[in-house]
Amino acid sequence: MTETEIKGLAERALNAGCALIQQALGITSGDTAAAFFAESSTRDNLEAYIRRELRGAPAEPVVDSRASVQALLTSIAGQAAAEHYVEQDDKAHFARHNVKSRPIRERILIERAILRMAMTDIYAAGHTVIVDYQEEEVRCSSVLAAMQALGECDEEWIHIIAEGPKRLGSIYVVYGNSGWDVISDYHTNLETLLTGANDLATEMGKFID
Repeated sequence: MTETEIKGLAERALNAGCALIQQALGITSGDTAAAFFAESSTRDNLEAYIRRELRGAPAEPVVDSRASVQALLTSIAGQAAAEHYVEQDDKAHFARHNVKSRPIRERILIERAILRMAMTDIYAAGHTVIVDYQEEEVRCSSVLAAMQALGECDEEWIHIIAEGPKRLGSIYVVYGNSGWDVISDYHTNLETLLTGANDLATEMGKFID
């Protein structure tokens, strides 16, 4: 299943859930649902759940197909050129940062795609993250919140938090290189948790370098 198919399935699931509630309550307009879920992390959580189910099934992994990675890179190039972004957190990021160079916008989108995969898998596993700017830490309650916090400094630490205060380990990210190498280092016990992000980065690197 491709990323586009995952997003489409999550959207249909959200729409079906809203329709069930509206039918039970006798509501004929979808305006409230549209406004309520416009800034919600529900879509992120549904997509994360779908990826989790896919990893537990004997199906083709989401990111190990060169064709799907090439399609993602093509989409990223188009978004960078048009300055029209698909992901809500990317829209917010570029609204905060006026990046005039198309190649730099493209590199940032590649970095964010890899980090989004990492955040999706981390939250799907039931963990949360703290984004550490060295002088400030931001605790993030969702994938969307994490993605909105990332990319504010040249280098950042991402601390993975299990239930309660326990830290599972940390990821060191460095921006501004080739894009696919944004994850610079991490504690070795996070290897399994970062499989999806590392696989995506490796495949992207084959096209970029």
